Amino acid sequence: MNTVNPSKPLSTPADPPTPGGRPTAWKMWLLTVCGIYPIITVLVVLTEPLLGHLAPPLRLAVLIPIAVAAMTWLVMPVLTRRCHSWLTR
Repeated sequence: MNTVNPSKPLSTPADPPTPGGRPTAWKMWLLTVCGIYPIITVLVVLTEPLLGHLAPPLRLAVLIPIAVAAMTWLVMPVLTRRCHSWLTR
């Protein structure tokens, strides 16, 4: 049975020390924002002629899986390699 210890906080600090050179959450967040913004912008502009007639939730249902795939397999590997020294500082 799991119990909560009232003397310990339920959440961790926003920027805890990162053992083993792991990136802090805020740096990964910033890198993700820098990667996702151009992808979403380009996808919206390029697909407007094809998907412009759809309601926004349906357009997003098409665009989000494409953006996530691009981030996962194309953009983030490149960004994390290029920014490795900054991420692990």
